[in-house]
Amino acid sequence: MEIYSVDVVGLGELQAAFLKAPAIVIEELDRAMTEVTLMTARETSEITPRVLGALAASVVKGHRVEVSETGVLGIVGSELNYALPVEIGVKSRPRRLHQGTKESANAFERRRQRAGPMTKGSDGRRMYALALAYQDAEIRRRFDDAAARIAARLAPG
Repeated sequence: MEIYSVDVVGLGELQAAFLKAPAIVIEELDRAMTEVTLMTARETSEITPRVLGALAASVVKGHRVEVSETGVLGIVGSELNYALPVEIGVKSRPRRLHQGTKESANAFERRRQRAGPMTKGSDGRRMYALALAYQDAEIRRRFDDAAARIAARLAPG
């Protein structure tokens, strides 16, 4: 779907803080990433096209945060097989029609001509990309706040 990264202001200080107190850095980055993934999942769900609402509901359920020594990863997505075509769209492609066993050659030819040579494609709705674009400033603010909290917790005194 979409890959989005945030450059935290003061990365060198953050790396130094990680060497001093990795638990504090991981805790604060996990907190920020959890807030961001929940916020992004909510926004994505709100702008997701609805027929029955299953896709929008799956986005809310489909977020998680993974923390390791190399970074913090937030994932917002859906496990439904049609989420990707809704996000990015589908291309037009040649129709594949098969003649039914009880269909005459003339009836098949008429059906083929009515159907046209190509299936209709669709434009993507870009709900993940739009949600990230709408919330870019807020996402960056959450991580800047996390960096400030880390600095305050590690400040002497």
